[in-house]
Amino acid sequence: MTRLKLTPINTLGAEFKRTKSEKAFKEIYDRLRGGVINYYSNFGKDHQIVEDSYNEAMISFWANIDKLDIVNYSVSTNVYLKTKQSIIRHNLKKERSTGSGGGHLQETSDISDNISFANNDIANGKHAKYV
Repeated sequence: MTRLKLTPINTLGAEFKRTKSEKAFKEIYDRLRGGVINYYSNFGKDHQIVEDSYNEAMISFWANIDKLDIVNYSVSTNVYLKTKQSIIRHNLKKERSTGSGGGHLQETSDISDNISFANNDIANGKHAKYV
């Protein structure tokens, strides 16, 4: 059986930065999506926020590719961190819209705390098993 050799994510990132190829972007999107969503879904109950945050992270990746240093910083790390930032923004927005009482605020704080731990995992390369 012949095993397909996948192009490394950083190579795809460099290609996307150079050519703005929709094909390269779609491959990055598809290859990272499952790992990012699976990873962050472990830290909260609202799967839709994780999905939305991933999509926002990828929109940001597309819009800011010229500003990103993909030579020195991993494409996947950039996407994981952008997703984390978006999840935190969603949770803060949700917190503000529900007021300052009740258990929901504690749940949101717990998610933010857990995502801080996730940031350490990402920095230590622990997300690589999902990519």
